Order: sequence, then structure tokens, then C-alpha cells
Amino acid sequence: MTMNRTKIFQRMFAVLLVMMMSLLSIGVMKVLAATLTLQEIGASTVGGRRISSWTYTGMNPVFSGTADPDATVSVTIASETPATVTADATGNWSYIPTTLATEGSYQVTIVSGDQTISFMLTIGSYAGYSSTTATDSAVTGTTKGGLPDTLPVSGSLENTITLMVTGLGLIAIGLTTRWLVREALA
Repeated sequence: MTMNRTKIFQRMFAVLLVMMMSLLSIGVMKVLAATLTLQEIGASTVGGRRISSWTYTGMNPVFSGTADPDATVSVTIASETPATVTADATGNWSYIPTTLATEGSYQVTIVSGDQTISFMLTIGSYAGYSSTTATDSAVTGTTKGGLPDTLPVSGSLENTITLMVTGLGLIAIGLTTRWLVREALA
């Protein structure tokens, strides 16, 4: 059975429309993705991971991360009054606390818009040792001798879904194009 050119073009247009809708939905997913991240605590790299606890050797570590450009970021340590910083035009922010001058555990909450990061920070004085624990995997890191240990960063669920949707879309396009060409040549 042969198809006329009009039907071939209609089907190709439908395939292109589906591809554009898929790309649009991926773009919407990226827009809706969390933009508030914690990248570093002092000299140690968090790498944007969601953490439940962090141990730091030293006092008053600098917190730094990303948020929406020019967004207000509020940092609360224990039950202190929240400190407010503003992200720059590229979304980078940092905060230097003054209330972490003694050993102990402190609940830290970082808020920007409707996004929140909350974890327990333990300040210790044991020279040359600090450890980290990440909640989204079994990865743990240790810093010895004052040298920071960078946690390995893997892709997020969003990246995995994006790759899967793109791959399935490309397979569908390939199969559809093969079928259309076969029909056109038949």
C-alpha cells in the first residue's frame, strides 16, 4: 500500500509536534526544578546535595549556594533571628554566621521562596577531622588534616528522566521515520 505525499507530510508533522511537546515538557520540568542549593559549608563541598547532618571542624563556617537570581535567602541557625542575604544576578549567595563560635549541634534552616533546606550542623574542635553524611545516597566523606573532601555528585532524578524521555523520543522518531520512508518507497 502506498501513501500519497500529503499523508506522509501530515504524519511527519504529527511526529514533529509530539517531539516539540516533549521538549516543551522537559523545559517546564527544568523551570519547576528546585533552584535553592547549598554548595559549600566552610571549606567542604556539599555539591547541592540534600543533607540531614554535617559535622564541621572550626567555627562560623561560610555557607554558600545558589538560588534564583536576586532572590532573598533566609538563614536561621538554632532559634536565632533569621539572617537575610540576597543572591546576586547569577543566583550565587553566601552567608557568614557569627553565632557558631562554640561547639555543639545547631539546627540550620535555609529558605528562599517556597524552597527549604534544613539540616543539623555539629561544630567540633577535634583538630584535623570532620565528616559528612549525605541523605540521598550511602556516600560519606571525611576530611583529615584540614583538607576538604568533595562528595561525588551524581545526576539528579530530573536528569535521569530527561535522558530517558529524550532517548525514547529519539527511538520513536527513528522508528516512525523508517516506517514513513518504507511506506513512501513501497
